Amino acid sequence: MQQRLVVAESLMAALVTRGACRYHRLVAESIMDAAGGVQSLPEKEFDMIRRRRRLPVPNQQRVLRRQDGRMYLDNLWMSYDVSVEIHGLPHLQVSRWEADLERQNEIIILGPRLICFSSYAIRHEADRVGDQLERALRRGGWQG
Repeated sequence: MQQRLVVAESLMAALVTRGACRYHRLVAESIMDAAGGVQSLPEKEFDMIRRRRRLPVPNQQRVLRRQDGRMYLDNLWMSYDVSVEIHGLPHLQVSRWEADLERQNEIIILGPRLICFSSYAIRHEADRVGDQLERALRRGGWQG
């Protein structure tokens, strides 16, 4: 769904025609999360932090064009010049980490201010995550 190769309606239709399955509710919920721009559980938890603090809704999964193609931003607040990236465990692999560093540099060069959070921080340090996000949005002009 992130790459726009399939849409939620097609996935839901396939789930309905499949019939009974063990994790039907979880699969349906995951499809709806993805349809709303959520690509992972940490992203869903991040959105819960945002909502609890009554922060503005981001333009999720925005495509940022760069010279060699495009990349997706996990969360972007265009009006406040803020973007957030969420990194899970796979981002610690050396090749992934290097690609992430290059990507972060491109985001900063081409677009909004960038803040990054680990999935650990989202799950275990929600107050810090919320505080940093709120301060970044306020710096960008959000009045709250």
